[in-house]
Amino acid sequence: MDNPIYTTGKKYLGKDIAKTENELGCAEAVNFVCKEAIGQEAGGGLSTTKIYQSLLTDKRFKRVNTPEKGDIIISPTGYGIGYGHTGIVSDSGKIMSNNSRTFLWDEHLSVGEWWLKYKTFPIVLFRYQFPAEPAII
Repeated sequence: MDNPIYTTGKKYLGKDIAKTENELGCAEAVNFVCKEAIGQEAGGGLSTTKIYQSLLTDKRFKRVNTPEKGDIIISPTGYGIGYGHTGIVSDSGKIMSNNSRTFLWDEHLSVGEWWLKYKTFPIVLFRYQFPAEPAII
């Protein structure tokens, strides 16, 4: 079974899902995808700093070291040089995020490009902890 955060993110590729922000709409877009996929935003509103702080304390999300489809990747503003960014890990080494040039949700960065572009920031991955399926007896 594919991760619903991943499949929802894929469904919105090429669309403007950050309705309030354009150039700086990454947190808004990630929250939109999470709300559609799991019924609740990841938190933090429009701010990568606040979404990061929310993810650190939210028991629904676990900090992980290896990226998997559907994980939230974040390099929060205020922890490095320039503006931070957030997105969702896709397949084939890509990351889905709001594109600051086109204002559309797309796969314009690879995981490797992310590491190079945001190397002055912490680069943190969070995985949603899906509730366990009830046992069928």
